[in-house]
Amino acid sequence: MQEKPSIAHKVDDVRVMIMEDHRCLCDALNRITTATDGMTCSGHFNTAAETLAAVENDPPDIISIDLDMPDQNGLSVIRQIREKWPQIRCIVFSGHADESYVQSAFDAGAMGYVYKENVKEFIECIHVVAAGDCYLSERFIGNDKLVDLQNSDLNLRIRLENK
Repeated sequence: MQEKPSIAHKVDDVRVMIMEDHRCLCDALNRITTATDGMTCSGHFNTAAETLAAVENDPPDIISIDLDMPDQNGLSVIRQIREKWPQIRCIVFSGHADESYVQSAFDAGAMGYVYKENVKEFIECIHVVAAGDCYLSERFIGNDKLVDLQNSDLNLRIRLENK
């Protein structure tokens, strides 16, 4: 049995922006981030265009990105953000469980990938990424196809947790 590593990441005053095309989920993520100590939601948007315009006016610390948006692919948005605002950290909150989506997100410059089934992991991911580390949803731990997952700009440190 592996020992549980310390996940004591807590960074205060993290400004989070949310890009999610499902309005109910977008509103829920807004409420959750706003209710979490040390976090504020600087905006929640249902299209990539709205999100990018908001980033231009008031860049957040972290942007949560859904990969399937009506007007633009989330991977494209990650690339644009990383190119124009390299200080902004991107995380993906997605319903895609296929390894190719996870790999593509990290290749595009994401620092975290959370599968949509676990909102608690969403908050943990924000804390970890705000502290400068990378996060991979527990669902993908032990997946042989993702063992060598890394990005040319960073080393992915997978957080393992014993339940």
